Amino acid sequence: MSKVNIAIYQFATSSIHFAASLEILYKENLSGNNTSFCLWGQKTFFPTRMATSGESIFGIPPRRFKKLIRKASPNVNLESNFTFDRDWVESVLGIFKNQLKTIEKISDLGSLKYDNINPGAALANEITSISKSSELNLHTHRKLVIIILRSYLEIFSAASKHIESKNIKRVHVYNGRFLHERAIWDAAKILKCEVIIFETTRNRYQQRIEGFHDRENNQNVMKKIWEESH
Repeated sequence: MSKVNIAIYQFATSSIHFAASLEILYKENLSGNNTSFCLWGQKTFFPTRMATSGESIFGIPPRRFKKLIRKASPNVNLESNFTFDRDWVESVLGIFKNQLKTIEKISDLGSLKYDNINPGAALANEITSISKSSELNLHTHRKLVIIILRSYLEIFSAASKHIESKNIKRVHVYNGRFLHERAIWDAAKILKCEVIIFETTRNRYQQRIEGFHDRENNQNVMKKIWEESH
């Protein structure tokens, strides 16, 4: 089997999330693949709560993180910074700002769309998580919505550039429904790059191409487990 370039994009840095990504990195290295580990959570425009646990006092990944990553894959391409197309972000952000003028409810964010980019679900999840409410008036909190949307678009652009420039063939990312994780998944899908989502449960992790929030797929998985248990 020929070597491929793979990338792990890490935003959630609690111990369980980080440990799971290290195991995935280790397995990819054992397979002889060229690995990239992107610790981007601390550099996003809007760092989520799941990213702050892995942040040092200087806003950079702790040295122990780097040591563990290189132990899992000695020749890993470790990146804690990213670049994005600023002009593209500003242009698309302007388009979405116009669409947001007619959207008041979080439940209507799904209508946001431009050129196969659908950030609505990720925005809704993040806004609901922050506000603890699904009834927030988006016009009243427009500034927050724009900040979150900008962060999504910057990571979308950065992931697109990284996947293309590094010729990445397979992407690993946690969960897939959170703000920046969704941006990675969306960018990779558009570029027809294989995406594998991982989820953690206690001291274990699972991986699926379809993710973990598709009800029909979850039912099929449970049926398969039940059939194989007999």
